[in-house]
Amino acid sequence: MKTVFFKFNLFSLLIILAVFITMGACRENAKAKLLLNKWKVLEVQFEMNLPDESKAVFLPIIEQLKRTSYFKFASDHSFEFFTMGITTSGTWELSDDGKELFTIDVKTNREEKIIIEKLTSDTLIFSRKNQGQAVKMILTATK
Repeated sequence: MKTVFFKFNLFSLLIILAVFITMGACRENAKAKLLLNKWKVLEVQFEMNLPDESKAVFLPIIEQLKRTSYFKFASDHSFEFFTMGITTSGTWELSDDGKELFTIDVKTNREEKIIIEKLTSDTLIFSRKNQGQAVKMILTATK
């Protein structure tokens, strides 16, 4: 009789463990589903102090970036980034906690880590290093 009791408890523990694993997978899937969209660039912020003459050069470029750039993340884990007439594509993977996005460029095989600061159904805020400079982007879903 004790063996049956032990098997029942072990079975119960396995069921509980399976439920927790499934709940974790659902949270991860929910975060990944939020990313699946076409995102338009609203704002670009650079962490650098520029002289006024350099700002005069960068501001029109940033304005063009905001008008024409987008990121698109698909359910097959492919992505597309369009900016300044150039399209970059590859694959993406979201960390288990949903705070890091890893992309691999299909042409260069270069991997990039992007820190996700906020991800909702209509807002994506992330930061990354670009040529040694920190860049923060604020995007909105285009639906």
